[in-house]
Amino acid sequence: MIYYQDMALSLLAGIMGLVFIIWYFATKGFALNLDIVNFIFLFLAILFHGKPRNFLNALGEAVKGAGGIIHLFVPSGGGQWAVQAPVMIPASLQLGVPVAKTAMAVAWGDAWTNMIQPFWALARPGYCGAGIQGHHGLLYGGTPF
Repeated sequence: MIYYQDMALSLLAGIMGLVFIIWYFATKGFALNLDIVNFIFLFLAILFHGKPRNFLNALGEAVKGAGGIIHLFVPSGGGQWAVQAPVMIPASLQLGVPVAKTAMAVAWGDAWTNMIQPFWALARPGYCGAGIQGHHGLLYGGTPF
């Protein structure tokens, strides 16, 4: 039997997670913390995706876009490394990947998002007389008018 195509596995895991969440709130009151919020989202996602393979596919797509989201809030390469290094270095050491390769992977991830939102272009709408709505038009070769 192929387990990652079995909807019963997702249903079982989702119900177990929801039982824990109900138990948690029944015993601790409405004490929200980051762990329980992440737990709620995880098990709701497992239930809503139906099959484990659907969940894993969606997770893979989400991971690809995570670097781009970080780039919107931390646009410089050095800033990105400062934010991501505390997570990426221990992960690379645990997986046996050289830290230099991990640093380059983060740098390449930063490079492709610079095509969407280059750091130097943040001030461009201001000195070109365009509002924020004209920013992306300027990035892609348009005019601010």
